[in-house]
Amino acid sequence: MLKNEVVFIATLGTEPQVVTIALDLLLKEGISPEKAVVIHTCGAQLLFNENDRLWHLISEGKLIAERRMHPEPDDEVRLIRVPVLRQSQS
Repeated sequence: MLKNEVVFIATLGTEPQVVTIALDLLLKEGISPEKAVVIHTCGAQLLFNENDRLWHLISEGKLIAERRMHPEPDDEVRLIRVPVLRQSQS
């Protein structure tokens, strides 16, 4: 029987702190990736199955202005789960 492995895949743009902030928020939600992969562009959505999740990071205020790598408890930051249309559904 195959084990479902949690893999954190992040796209890297101009702000590298997006990767560490998103990982911090996932860990806070009890989601502990076994692997992390950071890539510049992503076609992974084409390979998603029903167990995969897509998240969008929204951050505002001092966290962004100060370009910190990790959020503090009072920072305006959250992960929004994004619905994914899988290739098999189109």
